[in-house]
Amino acid sequence: MLEFRTLVTLALFSSLLLAFAVLFVNLKSRGEPAVRAWAWGAGLGAVGFLLFGLRGTGPEWVSFVLANAVGVAGRIWIYYGHRLYLGKPRGPRWDIPACLLVAAVLAYFTYVQPDPVWRLSIASCVLCALHVLSAQVLLTPASRRAPDGTWLVTIALVHLLTGLGLGLRAILGPLATLDPEWTQAARLMETLVVGNITLFNIVLTIGLSSLTVSHTQRKFQASEERYRSLVEQAAYGIFVSDDRGHIVDINAAGAAMLGYSPQEVIGLNIRDVVSEEELPNQAAIQAIYASGGVATTEQRMKRKDGSSFTAEWVARRLSDGRVMGLLRDITLDKQHADALLQAKLSAEEANRSKSEFVANMSHEIRTPLNAIVGMAYLVRRDSTDPKQTERLDRIETASSHLLSIVNDVLDIA
Repeated sequence: MLEFRTLVTLALFSSLLLAFAVLFVNLKSRGEPAVRAWAWGAGLGAVGFLLFGLRGTGPEWVSFVLANAVGVAGRIWIYYGHRLYLGKPRGPRWDIPACLLVAAVLAYFTYVQPDPVWRLSIASCVLCALHVLSAQVLLTPASRRAPDGTWLVTIALVHLLTGLGLGLRAILGPLATLDPEWTQAARLMETLVVGNITLFNIVLTIGLSSLTVSHTQRKFQASEERYRSLVEQAAYGIFVSDDRGHIVDINAAGAAMLGYSPQEVIGLNIRDVVSEEELPNQAAIQAIYASGGVATTEQRMKRKDGSSFTAEWVARRLSDGRVMGLLRDITLDKQHADALLQAKLSAEEANRSKSEFVANMSHEIRTPLNAIVGMAYLVRRDSTDPKQTERLDRIETASSHLLSIVNDVLDIA
């Protein structure tokens, strides 16, 4: 069996390995709450065991009091990480109160009433309770049915094994002070606990990393499925081409627009689906891609059956060199726009004809009316017959009124 000091060294290095592994995974996981909690726990645990490994080389409060208090805080944060990974709320934060309480109790049994046995038993009891709580969280029915159920159960069993060892150490310590026959068993359990901590750290190093990678893969897969669902449900054509112009992905709407199935379009070059007259424009579009801009243009596209249509083309180059674009068939829009333009031109032509008609009518109607009014005035001026004069006045008045009406109508028109 390995010596106790060797086991302590192995436990120390495994604690540091766990801390570095989870910290690295935390950097790659973009701040996942569970991984962040595991990173805190692994880091505090490594600091605690580092202080424990320095016992005998410094003050007792460093190697015993502070080491156990920091270790307790680390186990609490690993417990928090398990809850967050399973989608449960972290709950009230009791790492700092527990850390301070453990430090105060251990300080009492270090300086006020020096008793290393009780000091060891109390720290073991607290750590045992935390490991059992962590195992209980991981062994819920929901966690066993989770995609990572095997790793969750494995980590839970290691928690239980470690908690069992700590619990036995907490019991055997006081028994050894009462009956010397238990001394050998207490020393053996102390050795087994330190060795078990090494196993615990190794399993957590592999298990937590695997859980994080698996969780990240599932998130990526879910994100890809959402993207694919949105793309497939889009009414516009969406395509992706490589840096040489070969189409590597397209949605159903885009393939139907070109008269192909999605599988038939994959592998075709952009030049294969663009009309011949548009090929000279491709160099200008490539220049826009190279400058990092968005190419927005109208192009004649070619269908599988040889027919063509006008498409609005919006595309840009992605960071990996591929091009992602959107196609919209605007043939009907162009036809409607042409029809509206033609209707507008026809309306303007009709308006010009009306204006010419009104101008002609103005001349044709006003001229005879003016002549009637003028002649009536001249005849009335030379007339000496009162009845004739009265009649001429009425003619002149009616003609003037009619001329005024005609002028108003023509002005409005």
